[in-house]
Amino acid sequence: GLPDSPIGQLAWINDPLMGFGRYAPPEPRDRDGNPTPTGVAVLPYNFQSVRAIAERSNNIVHWSALERGGHFAALDAPDLLVGDLRAFFRRFR
Repeated sequence: GLPDSPIGQLAWINDPLMGFGRYAPPEPRDRDGNPTPTGVAVLPYNFQSVRAIAERSNNIVHWSALERGGHFAALDAPDLLVGDLRAFFRRFR
């Protein structure tokens, strides 16, 4: 049922999260008080006013506007994306 059923695919993906068939839901994760550092790279053909929305519920520590690329930045501008990822993670060394 996986290749032709979205519900079958969802069940397959969700099974490990739900306890590998034990029917036990996972323990709830507390997101309050645990601000995960977040980096955002905005590409020229993406939604440009996303910062105000992103800052509502994320700890934005790195924001960059790349000069070229589109939705698939890894294919469109891999050099810029790799440089930006390195700049983001450099602060956590």
